[in-house]
Formats: sequence, C-alpha cells, structure tokens
Amino acid sequence: MSSSALIIAEMVLTLGLCLGFGFYQLWDLRREKAKDAAKAAEAARAGAEPAVKTSAAS
Repeated sequence: MSSSALIIAEMVLTLGLCLGFGFYQLWDLRREKAKDAAKAAEAARAGAEPAVKTSAAS
C-alpha cells in the first residue's frame, strides 16, 4: 500500500470511531433520560416528592 492510502484509511477509521462513539453517547443519554422520566413518573404515582435536587440560588 502506498503512504497516501494508509493515511486515508487511518483517517476514515478514526472518523468512524469518533462518530460511533458520539452516536453511542447520544443513545445512552436518551436511554438515561427515559429512565429518569420513568422514575419521576413512578414517584409521582406513589405520591412522593421527585428525587430531583435543585440549588437554592438567590
């Protein structure tokens, strides 16, 4: 293989790795948000306060 072909292959693999990791993070974030929403809905049905802490900024 020529040098330029190896450089292009490395760039394509790196781009694929970065995009794959980014899409995995987005998918994981969506999954965690759904878990949190389900937990908040369960707490609301049980009549408890939501487990979300807010800061007392003045």
